[in-house]
Amino acid sequence: MSVPVTVTRATVDGELASAVVWANRQGWAIHWDANALRLRATTNHPIADRLIEVTAALEGYRALPPAWRFVVPGSDESPKAAWPAPGSQPGLPGSIFHPHPCICAPWNRLAYREHSGPHGDWAMTSWWSIPGELTKANHLADMLDQIHQHLRASPGFQT
Repeated sequence: MSVPVTVTRATVDGELASAVVWANRQGWAIHWDANALRLRATTNHPIADRLIEVTAALEGYRALPPAWRFVVPGSDESPKAAWPAPGSQPGLPGSIFHPHPCICAPWNRLAYREHSGPHGDWAMTSWWSIPGELTKANHLADMLDQIHQHLRASPGFQT
């Protein structure tokens, strides 16, 4: 699905202010690269007390969900050791961090089979309305908040 770059930029620009407000409240830093259509968000892992960075490739956003991945801070390398380990916490029915490694959520493009993810049962073009999932997030600030909530339950990093 082809979405003009100008439309994607305008869409992200419209959501960015709320994502920045959320990030400032939660102690995250956000960097939006409008030319590359990439969002970077960094914080410290609350248990491991190590810098952690997640990126979102936003080509085609909102027609398609972002492609979220954890990376070595300051790079685009995404080894398994950069990914948080799944954890549990009261109020969270399950972890979105999978050993695949993948953020397993309808709002992550990389969770879909056509992007080597585990879900062939989801339709990427209707990502915002997939029923019965453990996590819902329809805007960038919501997605960051879901990552944050699950990160708080993570015991550390994957090996």
